[in-house]
Amino acid sequence: MGEFRDEIHKHIPKYKQALNVLQRIGLETFPPDEFVTQAESGESLSANVSEQLLRSLFEFSLVGLRRLGGPSAGSGWSWKYQDSEALFGMDVKQVKVHPGLKEALKLKEARDKQVPVDR
Repeated sequence: MGEFRDEIHKHIPKYKQALNVLQRIGLETFPPDEFVTQAESGESLSANVSEQLLRSLFEFSLVGLRRLGGPSAGSGWSWKYQDSEALFGMDVKQVKVHPGLKEALKLKEARDKQVPVDR
């Protein structure tokens, strides 16, 4: 993680706050508004700054965006390193943390909430 820190701080000055937010969320995938909510409450960042921070994470492929496919194309994840023309948008349903960063931050995979069954 040291090499990562050496490089990222030049491009994303608030990267420590971004990592804190991701750890606070604790999940590999989450809705983008959850990032904003956690950044506002835990890091005292404004909504605009929070959204810009998430956008920066996308620009450096630290997070990908869930893209829903149409009738002829399936759904998938959009990563900037795979598609340099990919655009960030807060209107996506899910954001996914890069697998290497997920491991470093010890994030969990999101699970659907199970409804207990009475027996």
